[in-house]
Amino acid sequence: MLKKLITIFIFSLLSLPTVAKEVESTINLYGNVFTYGIPPWIDPNAADFKEEDLLKKSKYFKDQKGPSFIIEAIPVDQEFDSWTTIFAIKALNLGQAVPISRWEDQTLNTFRQTCGDVSIEYLDTGSTASLVQIICPKVLGYTQDGYNDGVGEIALFAFYISGTTLISHYIEWRGKAFHPLDKAAWPVDDNMLSKQISALKKTTVISKKGIIKFAD
Repeated sequence: MLKKLITIFIFSLLSLPTVAKEVESTINLYGNVFTYGIPPWIDPNAADFKEEDLLKKSKYFKDQKGPSFIIEAIPVDQEFDSWTTIFAIKALNLGQAVPISRWEDQTLNTFRQTCGDVSIEYLDTGSTASLVQIICPKVLGYTQDGYNDGVGEIALFAFYISGTTLISHYIEWRGKAFHPLDKAAWPVDDNMLSKQISALKKTTVISKKGIIKFAD
């Protein structure tokens, strides 16, 4: 499994003496080259960081069935039915063009239906790319994949439309249910959240038709 994943990811380490290191990964999704960052539990600026940490410190799930693809990563010491942080990419080669709102709603409607007092905030929006922050203080009536009524979650979703290919890249943190105003009880702190928002804004999709990216 891990050997196969090595062929999916292409890592480029940019290191300058006066700036932080940046690590990028690239994956081909139905003719679209998607470039993105690394999971939040890996620190490329750590003194002992090595590129192989991207595999050694993560546990992966990958599935592709025809026009549908997903890859998920969690910390290596966690399980997929009880994770606290997940980093994932999903793609669908739909075969026809659709508005980005339709792709967004496929995900966002799930949160609207299963979260009490959910907050959905658009951090960036456009016709081909959008970035959304979701605050789900308490899950209601959903008991699959490690969820129950005592769980709360915060998520970042980046959505992209490249021709007839739909892509989403997301990071989710979950823990105990919380009050939305009590940030100390959130499953992720402000610093990490801001860092991952910045990382998502650096993602790009390149195809024969051009490049999709967020505004600087």
